Amino acid sequence: MDVKRELFLPALKAALKNETVSWEKELEPQVWMELFQIAGKHQVLPMIYEAVYGCPAARKIEPQILLSAKQQTIRAVMLQTMKTSEFLGMFADCQGSCQ
Repeated sequence: MDVKRELFLPALKAALKNETVSWEKELEPQVWMELFQIAGKHQVLPMIYEAVYGCPAARKIEPQILLSAKQQTIRAVMLQTMKTSEFLGMFADCQGSCQ
């Protein structure tokens, strides 16, 4: 199975449309891990996780695989939140000194 073409891109498309995928067919654990690995590599794991965690196929997955992806998603969101906060602080400092 070409995970990138058959799963990653449809999941990304769904995420961009603020939708979820409706996969019914049970997927092998290795396929799920590859999907989440590709999403992490492209730094879109939170988007992909959001699009897939509620689909019927995800209800059939080993809980540990989904839990691992959830934990990675939480870490990614927390890191982005901290980076955004730091950026806004620097931007505010720059605005104050540049005026």
